[in-house]
Amino acid sequence: MSATTLPEYLEQKRTWIDAELERRLPPAEAFPPKLHEAVRYALLSGGKRLRPILAIAAGAVFGADERDVVLAWDLTTGRRAWHVLGDEQRDLDSIARRGDDTYLLFPGGVGPARNGFVLELDSKLGATRRVQNALLGTDDVLVGVPRHRVVELGGPFLMVRSSAPGGEETLLRAIHLPYGERWVHRLGVAAAQLYNHGPMPLPELSASTLALVYTAGPRTRGANTGATTTLLYFDRESGLLRGQKNLDTRLGAADGMQLTSLGNTLWIVGHEGMLVMQEQ
Repeated sequence: MSATTLPEYLEQKRTWIDAELERRLPPAEAFPPKLHEAVRYALLSGGKRLRPILAIAAGAVFGADERDVVLAWDLTTGRRAWHVLGDEQRDLDSIARRGDDTYLLFPGGVGPARNGFVLELDSKLGATRRVQNALLGTDDVLVGVPRHRVVELGGPFLMVRSSAPGGEETLLRAIHLPYGERWVHRLGVAAAQLYNHGPMPLPELSASTLALVYTAGPRTRGANTGATTTLLYFDRESGLLRGQKNLDTRLGAADGMQLTSLGNTLWIVGHEGMLVMQEQ
């Protein structure tokens, strides 16, 4: 709904700016917590919204669009080939690529249309198609896909972490690109127990399995005391849990790990070591 008076316009834009800052900033408890607390205090305290509102208003005078935009340039002519505008209620969160396939990821928004979505992009024509059965909720977290980044996926699955109704349990949803949600797994851990110092690493896929790690445990400021990092093996097509293993604490937390499959082995590289395992 468009604002009709100056006070309404200022309030509308202030609310939008506050929501965008909150969405893009790491949580206050992220490591190192004192740094993030200071950054959030400096950005989110009151009295600092007039300048960005004026910048938005000035852009509107010259025809600027507030939505995110993806631009493609023809390198042979130096001219713009095509562009794709974002959604009016959602900003482009990140871009996922797999070979020649590109997907634009839009998180959940506010208002009546709360669900986000995934667009399959034809990078030659600039045409898009919404991936069916691939909704992204407001609180969903893309596994291994940091915000505002272009990420190369290791396979056709986009993993999404979300909370079950009531928030007492964490769900892992496997979205098969470009066909939509394939399966859901209950992690058995409350969202509040998961560490959010950084994104969980990208899952690693082989011909038949999907491997994923996460760290959970008591929340302590700036430390992983009492936390456990767990490796899960799933059947990639059905989501059946094939096995799980608690990893050595010397590997560190999941956010600092990298998973790589070579032949029938899985290589886990952590903060202070490396583990090689036979595929389950």
